[in-house]
Amino acid sequence: MVVDASQLAEALFIAKGDGARIPPPCDMSIDQGYAVQERSFRLRQVPIAAWKLALTSKAGQQAMGVDDPVVGRLAATDVKTAPHEDKATPGPLYVEAELVVTVARDLPPRTRSYDPSEVAAAIGPTYAAIELCTSRFDNDDVGAGLLVADNAFAHVLVLGDRLGAAWDGRFAAAAVTLRRASTARVQGSTSAVMGNPLHALAWLANWLSNRGQGLERGQIVATGSCTGVIQICPGEKLRASFANMGEATVAIASRE
Repeated sequence: MVVDASQLAEALFIAKGDGARIPPPCDMSIDQGYAVQERSFRLRQVPIAAWKLALTSKAGQQAMGVDDPVVGRLAATDVKTAPHEDKATPGPLYVEAELVVTVARDLPPRTRSYDPSEVAAAIGPTYAAIELCTSRFDNDDVGAGLLVADNAFAHVLVLGDRLGAAWDGRFAAAAVTLRRASTARVQGSTSAVMGNPLHALAWLANWLSNRGQGLERGQIVATGSCTGVIQICPGEKLRASFANMGEATVAIASRE
């Protein structure tokens, strides 16, 4: 069992590349998890193209015993454009409908907190999206520290239709429908994300600022699940519709 933080970071990096699954070690603190996540991502030697927020609902936070969302990071190769077909993963695969925003203006670290209105002014094009999540651990029933270490289960982010050129008040509480098949659907709302995805974005800007980092122009942010976390199977096709504004689609290939 991997227990050393540097070894765990390397093992997760290798598992990300070859699809292998590793046994989870004993749980760790959130701060230790972020140290592993940062080190593992650094081994990819690519810039951060996207940030992802997870546990953006009170129910999700309570289930994991935390008081705040958790953060993951994605490279440009982790971001796809709909329609997209993704490979089946070795372990369980989960799906979330998400509102994704583009950062149009830098939000650098500073001593004063960012408020939602400042963050809204820095948002550019906004997209309907589907996030595919999976764990590199062979048992994904882990605590919050290991969830963070495993990059908040980040796998692939699929961008669909552009919903707007900038932040729009409609995005605060838009109805979201995730269709798995003609008769299977999950109803949700962008308001499931901290009451308003803009609040999640402000939280992220301040979380990064407190760590001496910032949101950078051109990065994108997956703001959190609008429909909850749903396990899916190889061969499934999914469609996430955001009110009457647009949608994203993804298909999961059957196992060979």
